[in-house]
Amino acid sequence: MSDETPDLTTALKKAAEELAKQLSDASELRVETLWVLADSNGDVNWEAAKPVALTTIQLDGDSKLIVPMTKEGENFILRRDLLNVHEGNVQSARAYREKIYDIIMEVVKEVRGR
Repeated sequence: MSDETPDLTTALKKAAEELAKQLSDASELRVETLWVLADSNGDVNWEAAKPVALTTIQLDGDSKLIVPMTKEGENFILRRDLLNVHEGNVQSARAYREKIYDIIMEVVKEVRGR
């Protein structure tokens, strides 16, 4: 047995642990979009941010979208302009997650090839 074997084994074990963590973290995609009102000077109180929408997408494709609405009389009001911003955020997050999956798969292929 060479002296490199324990180091390589340790490196592969650490890589596998990091891969497992990344997969666990990536099992749910969560996108929360908030809005905040700027005053006439452009100043904002970030702690006063209000929700626009919350989307969660599970690894198996199950998803949930929660949107706050207001009610005027018998009608529910949805801020479509803000929801469009949220939908853009969800698409960006999904594209980022796909890139991460691709990187993880490349690492797996590389480790398996050794």
